[in-house]
Amino acid sequence: CCRRFDFSNMNSINLVDELKEKEKIINYLQQRYKEDTGRDVEVPQSWGSFLGVDFKDAPVGTSEMIPASSYTIKQVSEKESFPYAVEELGLPRKAIGTTGQQKKRIGFAAQSKEKPKKTLVDINNPQHMIETINLSGFAKKRFSRASLRDLIVGISELPCLRAVILRKNGIDDSYADEIQQLMTINSRLSCLDLSRNEIGKGGAKIIANVLKTNCKNMEWIDFSVNPFCHDTPSVTGVISALKTMHRLYYIGLSVTSSASDSLMKICFSTKNVLPNISLPHSSLTSGSLGAITTALNNTNHRLVALNLEYCYLESNQIAMLAKALRVNRTLVKLNLSSNAIASEAGVFIARALENNIALHEVDLSRNDLGDRFGVALAEALEKNETLYECDLSYNKIAKRGGEALRDVLQDKNETLCSIGPVSKLYDMGIRLKEELRQRLLTNQSTFDERYSRIASTHVGDDPTDEGLASARATGNMADYPILKPLIFTNPVVDDDYAFDYWNLEKDAPDE
Repeated sequence: CCRRFDFSNMNSINLVDELKEKEKIINYLQQRYKEDTGRDVEVPQSWGSFLGVDFKDAPVGTSEMIPASSYTIKQVSEKESFPYAVEELGLPRKAIGTTGQQKKRIGFAAQSKEKPKKTLVDINNPQHMIETINLSGFAKKRFSRASLRDLIVGISELPCLRAVILRKNGIDDSYADEIQQLMTINSRLSCLDLSRNEIGKGGAKIIANVLKTNCKNMEWIDFSVNPFCHDTPSVTGVISALKTMHRLYYIGLSVTSSASDSLMKICFSTKNVLPNISLPHSSLTSGSLGAITTALNNTNHRLVALNLEYCYLESNQIAMLAKALRVNRTLVKLNLSSNAIASEAGVFIARALENNIALHEVDLSRNDLGDRFGVALAEALEKNETLYECDLSYNKIAKRGGEALRDVLQDKNETLCSIGPVSKLYDMGIRLKEELRQRLLTNQSTFDERYSRIASTHVGDDPTDEGLASARATGNMADYPILKPLIFTNPVVDDDYAFDYWNLEKDAPDE
């Protein structure tokens, strides 16, 4: 009789041995990679994660041609990922040693007590002379610890770096070491934005300690809309650290009601008056808002930018603020978006704009403003010749308010050039939206034409009293050169004229 052999068991044993050998090879290559670069390599644990597919039976281990429609690629485009962005920055890299001990020093500073070698900075490379780096919005685009460490190492010796912005990247307490290194690795860094991340109590403790000891020269910080902001002890610790920062001129922090009074004392202290204050998602007491209105009434404080987004101010608080705006002559930017402001309270703001000669930008988007407010704002615009932008998007202004705004823009106001996205005024008719848009475009073109005429034709380059008198004598004032005013109220990182910065929305600086 014939004897039958079962090869299935033997094949499975051979397959297990082969997989073990391949696992050893992978582990060896991982170790070598880490020794050479100081970084861990992320190895996918499944074919689905390797291919970036969302299908159990992805085309693996078969030679059959499977239609592309049988599975969906959900992988983030390589050009939109955080590692790609860091690589494209072209930052200086560490000098690589030849021995194993030198190679270990290449890694992140927190992994070794020895000081790493200096980076290779090339002063002739524009990428190495960059002043501001903006890498925001990568929370779901492969934001990784290894790439963040590469970024920190790369910026350590940049001679011109002043600002680093890392908003919305999902940075949490597990990145505590990286946060500490980021705040201390370059003494020239004066602006740091870590807002809208996931920093908790542990990260807040690190931030407070670093601010007290190593950030004396910091001028611009923003830690708002982070989880630790809802914890009173954590946010109080950060506030107490601000007392030693005498060069600070911008603070962004979300605070609880019990901590808001302490922050106001620091913001409006006699030694250091902060001109730019951002308090989004904060709970403000009557005392803290009273401190803000007192500062607006006091010309010695010179508050120029105020952000109260998502603070849900009450009607009496809006009335207090509007009363201060009537007499204020310093505030240029005001953000009151997402405060559930009704038309009754919004009318106080509109009437305050009649007498205000300083406000340039006002954000009233995502509130509950209706036609009554629209009519009151139109009446204010008849007298106001300073307001350039007033964002009214996502409000309930309909026909009556829209027609009032259209008419005043057509006949009596030439300075308002934007009310935000007109298409987001959902209660307004399409035709009325288009008429409003055309009026705003007319104002904008008038403004641009007026400025280009003044800038292109001039008598000379003599900005003295004699030059001005000469221009008056000839009756040709439009020909006299007028300098474009500095946008000093904007955060320094948003000023395109003052900084060369890089992010995915803009090309790198020309070489």
